[in-house]
Amino acid sequence: MDDTRSRVTSTTSRDGSLDERDLAYAIAFKVFELRRAAGLSQSELAARAGMKQGHVSRLESAKSTPTLPVLLRVAAGLGMTLTVNFTPEERQ
Repeated sequence: MDDTRSRVTSTTSRDGSLDERDLAYAIAFKVFELRRAAGLSQSELAARAGMKQGHVSRLESAKSTPTLPVLLRVAAGLGMTLTVNFTPEERQ
């Protein structure tokens, strides 16, 4: 996952925003990080989130961009809530 972290931090656009693919990598790394911190395997998280292990694997490898319902299920499986944050763009 270190490769994913470096990809996310090195591929932002000039204005600092992430495109959809980069956002998928950022989400992938965060899910991986939270799952490992919780001491869960992909299979355990999948069972808690009501999905298959392969879906968690694709999510963590950024091979798919998750929908909000999927993120809500993953958050619940991790014992967390999902928070979406809108941040004003910095104007120059």
